Amino acid sequence: MIEEPTCLILGAGASAPYGLPTAAELRNLILSLRSPTGAATAEKFHVKVPRNPGYDWNVPKAQANHRDPAKDWNRYLNDVADSAGLKPLLNEFFPKFFSADRSIDWFLRRNESTFGDVARLQIAATLLACEREDRLSGDWYQLLSEEILPKNLGALDEGKLSVISFNYDRSFEKYFLGQFESLCGLGRDECKAALNRIRIEHVYGQLATLDEVPYGDFTKAVDASKSIRTIRLDPDKEIQKRVGRIIQESTYINFIGFGFDDDNIALLDPKNFADKRVYATTCGMSARTRYKVRQQLRIRFDAKEAPDMTAAQLLNAKDLFGPKLKTLTTPRGPMAIKRSFHRGWKI
Repeated sequence: MIEEPTCLILGAGASAPYGLPTAAELRNLILSLRSPTGAATAEKFHVKVPRNPGYDWNVPKAQANHRDPAKDWNRYLNDVADSAGLKPLLNEFFPKFFSADRSIDWFLRRNESTFGDVARLQIAATLLACEREDRLSGDWYQLLSEEILPKNLGALDEGKLSVISFNYDRSFEKYFLGQFESLCGLGRDECKAALNRIRIEHVYGQLATLDEVPYGDFTKAVDASKSIRTIRLDPDKEIQKRVGRIIQESTYINFIGFGFDDDNIALLDPKNFADKRVYATTCGMSARTRYKVRQQLRIRFDAKEAPDMTAAQLLNAKDLFGPKLKTLTTPRGPMAIKRSFHRGWKI
């Protein structure tokens, strides 16, 4: 049960257990035939959608074994761009994106005027093809559900849990709508109302709402791409104000699968983290990044813990929602001194 306002800040690694690519994997899928690791990533994320109406995915197994996943991704993304009238841009987009050697978000931030539409479409088409309902189980979403819904919906007070997501996918929303339906026995509208008890802010937009674009509906990639916000070089002041207020109003902050990109740190504004207790997953985090976030965001790392802590390990090892509110009594001679945990308690 959440007793103090708590904020989860999600990066691409938070969605990875549910079949969604990390930032590096997203780049590899878009550049499946150019990136040195594109083929390996494509093999991990087999595209499950037809690349044209006459394409039969139900081929005999012997033939399927000879299919090239990297080519399948390239053909699929080319077809999506073609259907949107953007295919002519690909001849220039692919080599320039490859040469930039950065994430698609970084590239979009700096090439909006020329490649904004095609870049957003590539993001939407790739992620929609990876959104799979059959992957939405287990791992840290389940652990979070057990924490915030131990018995029923009554344990989830409105406004106590906030989510700042830097992801475009809707796996978090889709999972918890399913939880409200199956665990709490709620109808469709009641599930939406229950989800609204969690404040969710998609910093850079999302693949439209689940009503507008159903989970994994790759046929609506064009519509989904329009809901991805233009990513600015300088922080969007309105978004920065909204997320800043969430952080300031939260007692406990937890980064899940976050890459700590400099532009994203600037948008969050390190000043907002003063006197906060901050935890973070460390899976894939370099020593350089650890040093940076210790200095800028005051995140403390325990040397005794696993160096590559995943989201599930973090939930098992720590109380993300802080110490339970209670008064501790310590005998001291004839007197008793009362101590209590307070805002800003940090480990």
